[in-house]
Amino acid sequence: MRRVPFSLAILALLTGPTGIGAKALSPPKCTEYHQGRPVRVCTQLDESALSGPGRSTKWRVWVEGDGSPVHVRLHNNSPTVVRLKGGDDQIVHMGCRRHHEVRRKVIAVGTGEAKLEARPYSESPKQEAATIAASLAPRLAQIEAEFRERRAKLAPSFPPKAVSELLDTTETELLAALSYQELAALRDYVQEQFRQAHAELDKSGVRKEAGEPLFHARTLLTSLTLAMLPDEPTTSESMLDRIARLLRRLTERADKNDLVTSLCVTSEPETHAKFLMRPRAVRGWTIQTLTVGDLPVLYRGLYAYSMSKGLKRTHCERPDREPCALINLVDDPQPIFDCDLAADACTRKSAPFPPPCKRHGQ
Repeated sequence: MRRVPFSLAILALLTGPTGIGAKALSPPKCTEYHQGRPVRVCTQLDESALSGPGRSTKWRVWVEGDGSPVHVRLHNNSPTVVRLKGGDDQIVHMGCRRHHEVRRKVIAVGTGEAKLEARPYSESPKQEAATIAASLAPRLAQIEAEFRERRAKLAPSFPPKAVSELLDTTETELLAALSYQELAALRDYVQEQFRQAHAELDKSGVRKEAGEPLFHARTLLTSLTLAMLPDEPTTSESMLDRIARLLRRLTERADKNDLVTSLCVTSEPETHAKFLMRPRAVRGWTIQTLTVGDLPVLYRGLYAYSMSKGLKRTHCERPDREPCALINLVDDPQPIFDCDLAADACTRKSAPFPPPCKRHGQ
Protein backbone atom coordinates (compact mmCIF):
# COMPACT_ATOMS: atom_id res chain seq x y z
CA MET A 1 0.00 0.00 0.00
CA ARG A 2 1.40 3.35 -1.03
CA ARG A 3 1.90 5.73 1.88
CA VAL A 4 1.05 9.43 1.67
CA PRO A 5 3.59 11.80 3.26
CA PHE A 6 2.35 13.19 6.57
CA SER A 7 2.67 16.85 5.44
CA LEU A 8 0.58 16.19 2.33
CA ALA A 9 -2.07 14.46 4.39
CA ILE A 10 -2.40 17.45 6.72
CA LEU A 11 -2.61 19.80 3.71
CA ALA A 12 -5.36 17.69 2.19
CA LEU A 13 -7.39 17.83 5.38
CA LEU A 14 -7.09 21.60 5.54
CA THR A 15 -7.78 22.41 1.91
CA GLY A 16 -9.57 19.42 0.45
CA PRO A 17 -13.10 20.20 -0.77
CA THR A 18 -14.55 16.99 0.60
CA GLY A 19 -12.68 16.74 3.89
CA ILE A 20 -14.85 16.31 6.97
CA GLY A 21 -15.06 19.62 8.83
CA ALA A 22 -13.42 21.49 5.95
CA LYS A 23 -14.14 25.21 6.06
CA ALA A 24 -13.48 27.46 3.08
CA LEU A 25 -12.48 30.98 4.03
CA SER A 26 -13.99 33.83 2.08
CA PRO A 27 -11.52 35.32 -0.41
CA PRO A 28 -9.71 38.47 0.72
CA LYS A 29 -10.91 41.86 -0.47
CA CYS A 30 -8.15 44.24 -1.48
CA THR A 31 -8.35 47.91 -2.45
CA GLU A 32 -5.49 49.99 -3.78
CA TYR A 33 -5.04 53.57 -2.61
CA HIS A 34 -2.78 56.31 -3.89
CA GLN A 35 -2.12 58.81 -1.12
CA GLY A 36 1.42 59.91 -1.80
CA ARG A 37 2.45 56.31 -2.52
CA PRO A 38 0.51 53.24 -3.60
CA VAL A 39 -0.68 50.91 -0.86
CA ARG A 40 -3.12 48.01 -0.88
CA VAL A 41 -5.35 47.38 2.11
CA CYS A 42 -6.73 43.86 2.28
CA THR A 43 -9.36 42.37 4.58
CA GLN A 44 -10.76 38.91 5.20
CA LEU A 45 -13.84 38.01 7.24
CA ASP A 46 -15.73 34.75 7.59
CA GLU A 47 -19.26 36.17 7.59
CA SER A 48 -20.78 32.70 7.89
CA ALA A 49 -19.30 32.49 11.39
CA LEU A 50 -21.54 35.40 12.45
CA SER A 51 -24.78 33.50 11.91
CA GLY A 52 -26.34 34.52 15.22
CA PRO A 53 -25.95 36.79 18.24
CA GLY A 54 -22.99 35.75 20.37
CA ARG A 55 -21.14 34.09 17.49
CA SER A 56 -17.69 35.49 16.73
CA THR A 57 -14.81 35.35 14.32
CA LYS A 58 -11.59 37.18 13.50
CA TRP A 59 -11.39 40.08 11.06
CA ARG A 60 -8.00 40.02 9.38
CA VAL A 61 -6.57 43.26 7.97
CA TRP A 62 -3.19 43.66 6.29
CA VAL A 63 -1.39 46.08 3.99
CA GLU A 64 0.75 45.47 0.93
CA GLY A 65 3.19 48.20 -0.03
CA ASP A 66 6.81 49.26 -0.02
CA GLY A 67 7.28 48.64 3.69
CA SER A 68 6.75 52.25 4.71
CA PRO A 69 4.60 52.86 7.81
CA VAL A 70 0.99 53.83 7.28
CA HIS A 71 -1.95 54.46 9.58
CA VAL A 72 -5.09 52.48 8.80
CA ARG A 73 -8.57 53.33 10.00
CA LEU A 74 -10.72 50.40 11.13
CA HIS A 75 -14.38 51.37 11.32
CA ASN A 76 -17.52 49.45 12.17
CA ASN A 77 -20.40 50.83 10.11
CA SER A 78 -22.88 48.33 11.56
CA PRO A 79 -22.70 48.58 15.38
CA THR A 80 -26.21 47.15 15.76
CA VAL A 81 -25.13 44.03 13.86
CA VAL A 82 -21.60 43.36 15.16
CA ARG A 83 -19.27 44.59 17.88
CA LEU A 84 -15.62 45.22 17.00
CA LYS A 85 -13.16 44.51 19.80
CA GLY A 86 -11.19 47.63 20.60
CA GLY A 87 -13.98 50.02 19.56
CA ASP A 88 -16.06 50.89 16.53
CA ASP A 89 -13.46 53.40 15.31
CA GLN A 90 -9.74 52.66 15.53
CA ILE A 91 -6.62 54.10 13.94
CA VAL A 92 -3.76 51.58 13.90
CA HIS A 93 -0.11 51.79 12.86
CA MET A 94 0.69 49.36 10.05
CA GLY A 95 2.82 48.96 6.95
CA CYS A 96 6.24 48.13 8.33
CA ARG A 97 7.55 44.57 8.42
CA ARG A 98 6.60 43.86 12.03
CA HIS A 99 3.20 45.55 11.87
CA HIS A 100 1.80 44.73 8.46
CA GLU A 101 -1.23 42.83 9.78
CA VAL A 102 -3.79 43.11 12.59
CA ARG A 103 -6.65 40.88 13.65
CA ARG A 104 -9.71 42.00 15.53
CA LYS A 105 -12.40 39.88 17.12
CA VAL A 106 -15.87 40.51 15.70
CA ILE A 107 -18.91 39.48 17.72
CA ALA A 108 -22.44 39.29 16.31
CA VAL A 109 -24.98 41.26 18.36
CA GLY A 110 -27.88 41.37 15.91
CA THR A 111 -29.01 40.32 12.47
CA GLY A 112 -27.92 41.82 9.19
CA GLU A 113 -24.75 42.38 7.20
CA ALA A 114 -21.50 43.19 8.98
CA LYS A 115 -20.18 46.37 7.37
CA LEU A 116 -16.54 46.80 8.37
CA GLU A 117 -14.27 49.31 6.70
CA ALA A 118 -10.45 49.41 6.55
CA ARG A 119 -8.68 52.22 4.68
CA PRO A 120 -5.62 54.47 4.98
CA TYR A 121 -6.00 57.28 7.49
CA SER A 122 -4.98 60.67 6.12
CA GLU A 123 -2.73 62.90 8.21
CA SER A 124 -4.39 65.89 6.51
CA PRO A 125 -7.41 66.88 8.65
CA LYS A 126 -9.29 68.34 5.69
CA GLN A 127 -8.70 65.27 3.53
CA GLU A 128 -9.77 62.92 6.31
CA ALA A 129 -12.87 65.05 6.94
CA ALA A 130 -13.75 64.79 3.24
CA THR A 131 -13.43 61.00 3.35
CA ILE A 132 -15.61 60.79 6.47
CA ALA A 133 -18.22 63.05 4.86
CA ALA A 134 -18.35 60.90 1.72
CA SER A 135 -18.80 57.77 3.83
CA LEU A 136 -21.48 59.36 6.03
CA ALA A 137 -23.64 60.98 3.35
CA PRO A 138 -25.54 57.87 2.18
CA ARG A 139 -26.09 56.61 5.73
CA LEU A 140 -27.42 59.97 6.93
CA ALA A 141 -29.73 60.13 3.91
CA GLN A 142 -31.03 56.65 4.82
CA ILE A 143 -31.66 57.65 8.45
CA GLU A 144 -33.51 60.76 7.26
CA ALA A 145 -35.69 58.74 4.87
CA GLU A 146 -36.50 56.15 7.57
CA PHE A 147 -37.46 58.93 9.99
CA ARG A 148 -39.90 60.40 7.45
CA GLU A 149 -41.37 56.97 6.78
CA ARG A 150 -41.86 56.14 10.46
CA ARG A 151 -43.30 59.55 11.17
CA ALA A 152 -45.81 59.19 8.33
CA LYS A 153 -47.14 56.03 9.96
CA LEU A 154 -48.00 57.83 13.20
CA ALA A 155 -51.73 58.31 13.68
CA PRO A 156 -53.27 61.79 14.12
CA SER A 157 -53.77 60.89 17.79
CA PHE A 158 -51.29 58.54 19.41
CA PRO A 159 -49.68 57.78 22.80
CA PRO A 160 -46.59 59.82 23.73
CA LYS A 161 -44.71 56.54 23.97
CA ALA A 162 -44.84 56.27 20.17
CA VAL A 163 -43.26 59.71 19.80
CA SER A 164 -40.61 58.90 22.40
CA GLU A 165 -39.75 55.62 20.69
CA LEU A 166 -39.39 57.38 17.33
CA LEU A 167 -37.02 59.92 18.90
CA ASP A 168 -35.02 57.18 20.66
CA THR A 169 -34.69 55.03 17.54
CA THR A 170 -33.58 57.94 15.38
CA GLU A 171 -31.09 59.20 17.96
CA THR A 172 -29.54 55.74 18.38
CA GLU A 173 -29.12 55.31 14.63
CA LEU A 174 -27.69 58.79 14.25
CA LEU A 175 -25.14 58.41 17.04
CA ALA A 176 -24.07 55.05 15.63
CA ALA A 177 -23.46 56.65 12.23
CA LEU A 178 -21.47 59.49 13.81
CA SER A 179 -19.13 57.15 15.69
CA TYR A 180 -15.90 58.52 14.21
CA GLN A 181 -13.52 59.86 16.85
CA GLU A 182 -13.42 63.29 15.22
CA LEU A 183 -17.21 63.67 15.50
CA ALA A 184 -17.40 63.71 19.32
CA ALA A 185 -18.52 67.36 19.35
CA LEU A 186 -21.14 66.67 16.69
CA ARG A 187 -22.49 63.77 18.75
CA ASP A 188 -22.75 66.17 21.71
CA TYR A 189 -24.77 68.51 19.50
CA VAL A 190 -27.10 65.74 18.35
CA GLN A 191 -27.67 64.49 21.90
CA GLU A 192 -28.52 68.02 23.04
CA GLN A 193 -31.13 68.40 20.29
CA PHE A 194 -32.81 65.13 21.23
CA ARG A 195 -32.59 65.92 24.95
CA GLN A 196 -34.52 69.12 24.34
CA ALA A 197 -37.01 67.29 22.15
CA HIS A 198 -37.71 64.79 24.94
CA ALA A 199 -38.01 67.64 27.44
CA GLU A 200 -40.59 69.33 25.22
CA LEU A 201 -42.47 66.05 24.91
CA ASP A 202 -42.51 65.62 28.69
CA LYS A 203 -43.93 69.08 29.37
CA SER A 204 -46.40 69.12 26.46
CA GLY A 205 -50.12 69.10 27.08
CA VAL A 206 -50.96 65.44 27.57
CA ARG A 207 -54.61 64.60 28.26
CA LYS A 208 -54.82 61.74 30.75
CA GLU A 209 -57.77 59.46 30.39
CA ALA A 210 -58.52 55.89 31.24
CA GLY A 211 -55.64 53.81 30.07
CA GLU A 212 -52.56 55.35 28.44
CA PRO A 213 -52.48 59.16 27.93
CA LEU A 214 -53.01 60.36 24.39
CA PHE A 215 -50.66 62.74 22.66
CA HIS A 216 -52.54 64.80 20.06
CA ALA A 217 -50.98 66.15 16.90
CA ARG A 218 -51.84 69.75 17.82
CA THR A 219 -49.60 69.53 20.90
CA LEU A 220 -46.67 68.99 18.58
CA LEU A 221 -46.97 72.63 17.50
CA THR A 222 -44.95 73.89 20.43
CA SER A 223 -41.73 75.82 20.59
CA LEU A 224 -38.48 73.97 21.14
CA THR A 225 -35.53 76.02 22.27
CA LEU A 226 -32.92 74.98 19.71
CA ALA A 227 -30.24 77.12 18.15
CA MET A 228 -31.24 77.94 14.58
CA LEU A 229 -29.56 79.34 11.53
CA PRO A 230 -30.21 83.08 11.06
CA ASP A 231 -32.38 82.57 8.00
CA GLU A 232 -34.66 80.03 9.70
CA PRO A 233 -38.12 81.03 10.95
CA THR A 234 -38.54 81.69 14.66
CA THR A 235 -42.19 80.69 14.83
CA SER A 236 -43.27 77.70 16.89
CA GLU A 237 -42.77 74.40 15.13
CA SER A 238 -43.38 70.77 15.76
CA MET A 239 -40.56 69.04 17.59
CA LEU A 240 -40.68 66.38 14.91
CA ASP A 241 -40.35 69.07 12.26
CA ARG A 242 -37.27 70.32 14.04
CA ILE A 243 -35.73 66.83 14.23
CA ALA A 244 -36.52 66.43 10.53
CA ARG A 245 -34.70 69.70 9.87
CA LEU A 246 -31.77 68.50 11.98
CA LEU A 247 -31.49 65.34 9.86
CA ARG A 248 -31.77 67.36 6.64
CA ARG A 249 -29.05 69.75 7.82
CA LEU A 250 -26.64 66.94 8.74
CA THR A 251 -27.24 65.16 5.44
CA GLU A 252 -26.61 68.36 3.50
CA ARG A 253 -23.40 69.07 5.40
CA ALA A 254 -22.08 65.59 4.61
CA ASP A 255 -23.15 65.90 0.95
CA LYS A 256 -21.31 69.22 0.66
CA ASN A 257 -18.21 68.07 2.57
CA ASP A 258 -19.02 70.63 5.26
CA LEU A 259 -18.14 68.81 8.48
CA VAL A 260 -15.32 71.20 9.43
CA THR A 261 -15.11 74.94 9.91
CA SER A 262 -12.68 77.47 11.43
CA LEU A 263 -12.63 79.84 14.38
CA CYS A 264 -10.68 82.97 15.25
CA VAL A 265 -10.24 83.37 19.03
CA THR A 266 -9.69 86.85 20.49
CA SER A 267 -9.58 88.31 23.99
CA GLU A 268 -10.08 91.67 25.67
CA PRO A 269 -8.76 93.89 27.13
CA GLU A 270 -5.47 92.27 26.13
CA THR A 271 -4.19 89.40 24.03
CA HIS A 272 -2.03 86.32 24.74
CA ALA A 273 -4.70 84.71 26.91
CA LYS A 274 -4.61 80.91 27.11
CA PHE A 275 -7.57 79.32 25.34
CA LEU A 276 -8.64 75.69 25.79
CA MET A 277 -11.43 73.88 23.98
CA ARG A 278 -12.87 70.36 23.89
CA PRO A 279 -16.00 68.39 23.03
CA ARG A 280 -18.12 68.29 26.18
CA ALA A 281 -18.08 64.48 26.37
CA VAL A 282 -14.27 64.29 26.11
CA ARG A 283 -12.10 64.40 29.19
CA GLY A 284 -9.11 66.68 28.95
CA TRP A 285 -8.63 69.72 26.75
CA THR A 286 -7.90 68.67 23.17
CA ILE A 287 -7.49 72.07 21.49
CA GLN A 288 -5.24 74.88 22.68
CA THR A 289 -4.08 78.28 21.42
CA LEU A 290 -3.12 81.77 22.60
CA THR A 291 -5.17 84.77 21.62
CA VAL A 292 -5.27 86.02 18.97
CA GLY A 293 -5.52 82.40 17.81
CA ASP A 294 -6.43 80.94 14.45
CA LEU A 295 -8.04 77.47 14.50
CA PRO A 296 -8.40 76.65 10.78
CA VAL A 297 -9.85 73.11 11.01
CA LEU A 298 -12.45 72.32 13.65
CA TYR A 299 -15.10 69.65 13.35
CA ARG A 300 -18.60 71.01 13.76
CA GLY A 301 -20.40 70.46 17.04
CA LEU A 302 -20.66 71.78 20.61
CA TYR A 303 -17.49 72.67 22.54
CA ALA A 304 -16.72 73.54 26.14
CA TYR A 305 -14.06 76.20 26.59
CA SER A 306 -11.83 77.97 29.09
CA MET A 307 -9.86 81.21 28.66
CA SER A 308 -7.49 82.64 31.25
CA LYS A 309 -4.71 85.16 31.74
CA GLY A 310 -3.23 85.75 35.16
CA LEU A 311 -6.05 85.74 37.69
CA LYS A 312 -8.73 86.47 35.10
CA ARG A 313 -10.68 83.52 33.74
CA THR A 314 -13.89 82.81 31.89
CA HIS A 315 -15.19 79.39 30.98
CA CYS A 316 -18.19 77.26 30.06
CA GLU A 317 -17.98 73.57 30.82
CA ARG A 318 -21.33 72.66 32.41
CA PRO A 319 -24.10 74.86 30.97
CA ASP A 320 -26.60 72.74 32.89
CA ARG A 321 -25.09 74.04 36.14
CA GLU A 322 -23.94 77.54 35.20
CA PRO A 323 -25.39 80.36 33.05
CA CYS A 324 -23.25 80.05 29.94
CA ALA A 325 -23.41 78.84 26.35
CA LEU A 326 -21.14 76.29 24.71
CA ILE A 327 -19.42 77.19 21.45
CA ASN A 328 -21.84 76.12 18.72
CA LEU A 329 -20.02 75.33 15.47
CA VAL A 330 -23.13 73.94 13.77
CA ASP A 331 -25.65 76.77 13.81
CA ASP A 332 -23.65 79.94 14.50
CA PRO A 333 -21.73 81.02 11.36
CA GLN A 334 -19.97 84.01 12.92
CA PRO A 335 -16.24 83.25 12.62
CA ILE A 336 -14.84 85.08 15.67
CA PHE A 337 -15.08 83.99 19.30
CA ASP A 338 -14.25 86.96 21.52
CA CYS A 339 -13.98 86.90 25.31
CA ASP A 340 -13.95 89.94 27.60
CA LEU A 341 -12.00 88.64 30.57
CA ALA A 342 -12.79 91.69 32.70
CA ALA A 343 -16.54 91.22 32.20
CA ASP A 344 -16.38 87.39 32.23
CA ALA A 345 -18.38 87.26 28.99
CA CYS A 346 -17.84 85.75 25.54
CA THR A 347 -19.61 86.43 22.26
CA ARG A 348 -19.45 85.40 18.62
CA LYS A 349 -18.60 88.16 16.15
CA SER A 350 -18.36 88.61 12.41
CA ALA A 351 -15.39 89.86 10.39
CA PRO A 352 -13.14 91.85 9.96
CA PHE A 353 -10.50 89.39 11.07
CA PRO A 354 -7.65 90.58 13.27
CA PRO A 355 -4.17 89.32 12.39
CA PRO A 356 -3.10 86.49 12.40
CA CYS A 357 -6.57 85.08 11.67
CA LYS A 358 -7.45 84.35 8.08
CA ARG A 359 -10.76 83.76 6.40
CA HIS A 360 -11.22 80.06 5.86
CA GLY A 361 -14.14 78.23 4.29
CA GLN A 362 -17.08 78.60 6.67
